[in-house]
Amino acid sequence: MGIVAYEIAKRRPAYIHGIDVLKPHTRVARSIFLGSNVESRFDTMSLGSGKLQSVLNDRYDIVLLLAVYQHVRRGLGQEEADRIFIDIINRTQTIVARVPDEDDIRLQSLIEGAGFTLSDRHKSPRGSTVLAYHRH
Repeated sequence: MGIVAYEIAKRRPAYIHGIDVLKPHTRVARSIFLGSNVESRFDTMSLGSGKLQSVLNDRYDIVLLLAVYQHVRRGLGQEEADRIFIDIINRTQTIVARVPDEDDIRLQSLIEGAGFTLSDRHKSPRGSTVLAYHRH
């Protein structure tokens, strides 16, 4: 998370907010951003946490969903994962999602069902796919 956020910070966004279930990931991200002028916040929590609503902003310019949906679905079940992701999806106009298995189209269906259009697709040499969506 921290390295990706740092690369994005080079483009001078107003704000970066990262959420990860693993404390070492958020700790590294915070330390990377000690030297950045970009305002940032990194929270350690599960997306299924009852605290999620209290840390999310109302709007985000871009939401990155980097191979996270399948983990949430595995842990909380599809119905709860869908509810969480629909809420997050509805807070933005642009989504970049990395999907490990492009044939598992559930996340893509949620995104497209919220009025997004696929604008770019990149196949990783490691097998996952990065999809960029925009809603106009």
